Amino acid sequence: VSGVVRVKNISFKKSVTVMWTVNDWATVTETGCEYMQDSSKGNMDKFSFKLVVGSSLAVGSRLQFCLKYHCEGEHWDNNGGDNYAFQVFLNSSNRSLPMAKPKDIGSRNFSRQSCVPFPSHSPSQHGDDPWLRFM
Repeated sequence: VSGVVRVKNISFKKSVTVMWTVNDWATVTETGCEYMQDSSKGNMDKFSFKLVVGSSLAVGSRLQFCLKYHCEGEHWDNNGGDNYAFQVFLNSSNRSLPMAKPKDIGSRNFSRQSCVPFPSHSPSQHGDDPWLRFM
């Protein structure tokens, strides 16, 4: 899983870290983000990250993450308390699916909260709970 994080350029010295898990926070991995040269636009800088899971995730698995921004203090983005999450579903066709376009979360206000456990309910909005199919 890879992505780009846009942060407010508060001062020169800053770091961005992705805190992530594949087992509901029983273990946590920290992955540092890299500053993207010449990416500054207005008062924003960009950092990129790549989360290396190792072996592929099994169907039903989910990866959760939140972001820690260290610049004149510690700031967190945990998607409003829900964390960011990717869940593995079975692909019923043999064809490749197109890559999704990146989600622009805008200039989200970072909070001082940390990552939170994933809610016990499914994020599905379709009435069907696809997570329960794999339990």
